[in-house]
Amino acid sequence: MPTTTLAVLRRRISEKIADWTSGTTSGNGNAGGTTVVDTGLAGKGNDFYNGWWLLITSGTYATQVRQVSTTVGTGFVASTGTLTVTRAFGGQILASVTYELHRYNPDNYLVAINRKAEDLLVDNYLPLRDESIVIDNLLANADFESTIAAADWTAVGAPTVTYPTTRYMWGTRSIQIASAGGAAGQVTQAPVINQKEITGMGAHMGAWVYTTAASTGRIRLDWDGTTIESHDYHSGKDQWEYQTLDLTIPTTATQVKAICESVAAGTTIFDGAWLAVRDIYRYVIPSAMIRGPFFVGVQRDLYNPRAGFEAWDAVTFEEDSSNRYLTFIEKPDRGYRIQLQGLGLLTTLTTDTTTIELAAPELNWLIVHAGLEIIRMAKAEPGGDDPHLKEIENDLIKDINNMMRGGDFIRKQRISSMRFKPAGWRPGSW
Repeated sequence: MPTTTLAVLRRRISEKIADWTSGTTSGNGNAGGTTVVDTGLAGKGNDFYNGWWLLITSGTYATQVRQVSTTVGTGFVASTGTLTVTRAFGGQILASVTYELHRYNPDNYLVAINRKAEDLLVDNYLPLRDESIVIDNLLANADFESTIAAADWTAVGAPTVTYPTTRYMWGTRSIQIASAGGAAGQVTQAPVINQKEITGMGAHMGAWVYTTAASTGRIRLDWDGTTIESHDYHSGKDQWEYQTLDLTIPTTATQVKAICESVAAGTTIFDGAWLAVRDIYRYVIPSAMIRGPFFVGVQRDLYNPRAGFEAWDAVTFEEDSSNRYLTFIEKPDRGYRIQLQGLGLLTTLTTDTTTIELAAPELNWLIVHAGLEIIRMAKAEPGGDDPHLKEIENDLIKDINNMMRGGDFIRKQRISSMRFKPAGWRPGSW
């Protein structure tokens, strides 16, 4: 998906509202950090930049913003290209440091961009696809997309744990367990289950396993700390292999603990783990998906993650004060993965290098609306009665109207046009 950084977006908006000046310092400012020197600014008259905002974009004090003094004869001295700020930077601004000058506070740019990106969600949406739900799964962080923690997996045997991003089956990464020489390395998880209720029932576990050495990696189920049942070891054929266990919980069981294990001095990669005991019909819809899902699909082939998903419409939706839920009227088989497609918020920008999921023509829509927001913020500040601000505001409003009349506006994702309408769906729902 095309993206645009905050730095690029700020420049585009600045250019739109005649607010763009940038440069590189030609010499060192004073030791106290209250001056910035660039002889390249000498073409402007004295005090031209008084009251402007100075943003440092490189060097030790990058991202710091200060206002140029409004004092006549002090704020900007054209003969030397010296800008004096009202509050010192974190230290001396040296030569060869890049900067931007703005009439309007650069912090307002960040506020305006994020605010309008959210306000215009109906037009500037983020398509989301989630494949984290596995039918009947009890394990947290089952795809190891987050660093393991006490709330999910526990490392046992002091292995070296890493997260490969170039070898995985689901999500964007997996977990690699490199065991020490003296003991097997494991990651384990024992979901909280009422043991008295599940004694004698079936327990089922699955995971993708990868290793290049035979008799190295496997999955296991631990019933009480002593009684452990295991899958055969991976063949060691330098390939992913799908391991599953279908067992009966012993009457003496005190836990149902899932184990991903790599033997002593061995290295094994695991991904897509799951553990099931009972049927689960209701699942929490990921909070990032604020519209939809508009599509619910079930994995076509348990042993081939690349086989895609088939539409599954036997579902309903519900919600409470905490979450939204997907409930299956007819539930797919355990271990099968579910795909949800919906809409989410665009990424909230925080630093110059963070990106928002927009490019032209969608980006143009955000530029004019954010620009209009910045101008209106400026009008609410001292000096906001400047006729120049009103002129820019009117120009931006004209741009918005022209874009709408010309059809250069954002493609809208309309629920009514979706081919998938699950049970319980109605116009305007979700």
